[in-house]
Amino acid sequence: SEVRMKLNPRATRLVLAICRAGSISNAARAENLSQPSVSVAVARLEHQLGTKLFDRHRSGIRLTPAGALLRVRAEAVENILDAALREIQLADAGVAGPLVIGG
Repeated sequence: SEVRMKLNPRATRLVLAICRAGSISNAARAENLSQPSVSVAVARLEHQLGTKLFDRHRSGIRLTPAGALLRVRAEAVENILDAALREIQLADAGVAGPLVIGG
């Protein structure tokens, strides 16, 4: 049978934070984490995936093609979770039905 790999949600959130902040150190500050802990989480994720997510240069970091794919999916997951939270809040306020965004 096939062994399914599971991505660490914390690590994928950190990938998004790095993309948004422009650097590992800025992402660490934004997430109230140490820079080494963010670097280690990304390195573990890259090891698990067997590929680099970022190219590191003196001028900064850039997403690899694999990193760009992960970013798109991680943003989609984040959007789904945000929509779920809004739906729950609306349900608690007595508004029923799914929340349709952009439709």
